[in-house]
Amino acid sequence: MFVISKFKDIVRVPAHSLGQPIEEVLSEELNRRFANKVVLDVGLVICLYDICNVGESYIFCGDGAVHTRCEYRMIIFRPQIGEVLIGTLRSSSKEGLIISLGFFDSIVVPPQQLSENTVFNEVDQTWSWNFEDDGQTHILRLEIGEQVRFRVHSELFVDVSPHGPQATNIGSANANLMSRTDPDRKEVPYSIVGSIGESGLGLVKWWL
Repeated sequence: MFVISKFKDIVRVPAHSLGQPIEEVLSEELNRRFANKVVLDVGLVICLYDICNVGESYIFCGDGAVHTRCEYRMIIFRPQIGEVLIGTLRSSSKEGLIISLGFFDSIVVPPQQLSENTVFNEVDQTWSWNFEDDGQTHILRLEIGEQVRFRVHSELFVDVSPHGPQATNIGSANANLMSRTDPDRKEVPYSIVGSIGESGLGLVKWWL
C-alpha cells in the first residue's frame, strides 16, 4: 500500500531560516510542499522519509533565499493492482460505492465491480447483495459506515495542474505536483477503482 520513491529537486530555503541546520530546514520545506499532494503517475505523498544527499546551494539575483540541490525519498500511498485493502463505506448511489481509508477518499466501486445479484434500492440509496445459500436468499445490505474489504482493480491519474505558460521546473517531482483538492476543478488527480465481486470481499462482518 505504501512505497518509498526517490526524487531530485532544488529547494528554496527562505532567508529567515538561514542559520538553522540545513537538513531540518529542507525537511520542513519538502513536507510543506508535498505532504497530502498527488505527484502525477507516482501517487499521494504522505510525508518525507529521508534526505539522501544535500548538494550545492545558490543565491539568485533579487532573491535573498538560498536554493539548494538535494535528493530525498518520500513515503507514497499507491497500492498495487490486485492488493486487498479494508476501508469504510462512506456513501452509495446508483453509480456505485465510495470507500474511504481515512486519509484517502477517492476509492470508487462501480456497479460492474459488485457481486452478482447486487441490486440498488432507490428509496434509501443503498446496495444489497442477494446471496443464495442452500436454496435460501439472504439479503445483505451494504450499510454506510461499515468496514469494507475490497480489491484494487485499477487506478487513474488526471493532470489537474493549471494550463498556461510553463514555468521552468528543475525538480522532477515539483514539475508533476498536483493539489489533491482544487476548488476550481471537479477532476480528482488520483483515484482508485475497487472491486468486491468475489468471495471474501464486501462488508467485513459478512465473513466473520
